[in-house]
Amino acid sequence: MIDVSDPAAEAHSIGRLTESERKQLEEDRRREEETRRRYQEEVAGFGHWNAANMPLPFFGSPGGPRSLEDWAHLATYQVQAMQRVVNGAFGGPSYLAGNIGVVHRNRPGNPPAGSRIGVHWTAFPHEPLLKITRGQAPLEVISVLEAPAGTVVDGCAGGVLEVVREHRGEGLVLDHRPLILLENARSNSPSTVRADMISDVARRFYVAAGAEVTGSKLRAYCRPGEAGKVLEIGRTDPETGEVVEHLVFVDLADGVLVARRGVLSKAPIRLEGEASIVLAPQPAEIDVTFAIEATPDATVRIGSSNEEIPVRLEVQGSLGVAGDALIGGKLFVAGSIDPTDLQLTPQPRNPVPMAAHGLWVSDGTEPGTVKGGLYYERGGKRIRLDTP
Repeated sequence: MIDVSDPAAEAHSIGRLTESERKQLEEDRRREEETRRRYQEEVAGFGHWNAANMPLPFFGSPGGPRSLEDWAHLATYQVQAMQRVVNGAFGGPSYLAGNIGVVHRNRPGNPPAGSRIGVHWTAFPHEPLLKITRGQAPLEVISVLEAPAGTVVDGCAGGVLEVVREHRGEGLVLDHRPLILLENARSNSPSTVRADMISDVARRFYVAAGAEVTGSKLRAYCRPGEAGKVLEIGRTDPETGEVVEHLVFVDLADGVLVARRGVLSKAPIRLEGEASIVLAPQPAEIDVTFAIEATPDATVRIGSSNEEIPVRLEVQGSLGVAGDALIGGKLFVAGSIDPTDLQLTPQPRNPVPMAAHGLWVSDGTEPGTVKGGLYYERGGKRIRLDTP
């Protein structure tokens, strides 16, 4: 890899040379010095405007091109002029390797500068329509793995394209840059851009211009020991970018899906197994929750987690029961009872408390009563109501 920012870095950038590479390097240096002398003595002030008229120094060499763009221009001029292009001009792990390595290191008087690969296409008056199709991307990264018969290619590590963040030194590094930054703001009307930010060919997965993420499958896998929210939908402050309202999230601490503003379902909600609907009173001043669950004997039960706080079911409006209502305790009615008929089951003993008032039917076991007799108890006094 060639360090293009410092001519003295050549010895450290080209790596260890083989004997043939060392001789090639010495020959190039000799030719470079001879070219410089000939240029001063014979060629200065003469030449084709669009072609280099001397052998091209390799990328990063003293007196050679200092940027990838400059090298590309010079290489183009050389080819157009049918001149010799020095082998190994791109540098790499060794002097003649064909890998491209571009590293810019800032120095005093040489501030940080980025490298750019791109295109600039223009529609001309005589060709007012310029179509850009697939295969004409400004940058296409291709990895071809070819295994002839009887061979194996094992791409077991790394990636086709890797973007790596690296920090060095003993000092403090504050790095708030995203590894990949997508920008639509340089268009004439950014708000009108409808092209996807990221998309596969079939558009099964894409990030739309409005930052909507759509995919055929979305999975989130967490390693042991990870904590925090694995899924989160929230509102952010437009100025600071901080989350000001957590709308929907799943925390790895309990794995519970939390929806702050409720859940609206336009289809049945199905609970299976031992699942139940748990109601927790807010504010939680009392340690109690209520659960609605279905039991194996086809019973829907509402239970309390605290035996000292029983369940109280309150209906604002009318309560309709299509079948029978089984009440294990007392039935308190603040208004009137308006039944079609009132059926009383005969009892062996008076069920009405001593100080209460009530009606009951005897099965004849209670002394002083007859089987099928209807009695009214009033503070310990008994009155038979079915006397002929």
